[in-house]
Order: sequence, then C-alpha cells, then structure tokens
Amino acid sequence: MKIAIQIIITTIVLDTAHASDTNRVRVKRRLNQFGTMVRLMTGHNPLDFNGYGNYCGFGGHGKPVDKIDRCCMLHDWCYRDINRNECESILHTEPYIRMYRFESQGKNVTCRDPEICPRAVCECDKAVSECFAQNLNEYNDKMKTVMGRFISKTAKKLNVTP
Repeated sequence: MKIAIQIIITTIVLDTAHASDTNRVRVKRRLNQFGTMVRLMTGHNPLDFNGYGNYCGFGGHGKPVDKIDRCCMLHDWCYRDINRNECESILHTEPYIRMYRFESQGKNVTCRDPEICPRAVCECDKAVSECFAQNLNEYNDKMKTVMGRFISKTAKKLNVTP
C-alpha cells in the first residue's frame, strides 16, 4: 500500500512538472502547503523527507529509525487525533485534503485559519516542520526507501518543488 501511494505521489509530481510552461510549478493542492512549510523551516526540498524511515510518507509502522522518522510518527499521530476530533469525517481524509491559511516570516510560521479543522491541520504540519528543522543533523539519506530515493532524484532532475 505504501509503495502504491508513493507511486501516485511520483506520478502527480511528474505530471505537474510536465504541465508547467515555466520552471516554476504552481500546484494548488493541500500537500503543497505542507511542502512549502517544510521548505521554509528546513531549507530542504520536502520530497527529501518522503519515503524516509518507517513513518515519513503515507502509512507507518514499527519503531522510528531516528529523530526525523520520529517527527513523522508524531505527525501521523497528530493527524489521527484530529481525524477523531477537530476534523471528524467518515473517510478520515480531511487532514490530507483540507486547505488552510498560514503566514510566514522567515522560518516563523503562524497558522491563521479561523476554522477549527484547517487550523488543527496547519498546527500538525507546523509541528512536524519544526521537528524536522530541529533534527536536521540526524538526516541520513540511507534511511530512505528505494521509492523515496527515486522520488527525490526525479524531483531534483526535473527541478520540481512542491
């Protein structure tokens, strides 16, 4: 299942790159907001974190391999909790599709959405982005899955930034 979802993400990234007439890719999707936040706080392409360890990307299992992976595990738990509370829905997809408002000044991000669900999603994304930034020294490319490395390399070749 995890591989299938990563293939879907790769397809979206590649499709977006080919659909663009310029070097700048404009994507109006929820995942782009999360990616922007990760880039602002870490200076890294957000796809560098996709497919990292046991929890970064969709799904998650086992023990986190390091602090970066632990950040992703906590993010998964945050989404799980808001799915049960602030963003309750039948399919439990709200955190993945819900747009939210945030402002940034340098590496400081402030969630600005007045609605409960989007604000909760923003706060989860902000927390994991801060966690990545605080633990960048732990990042180890060897902890990425084969698909995760493929996505990162492909995005860099195509100059794709979510």
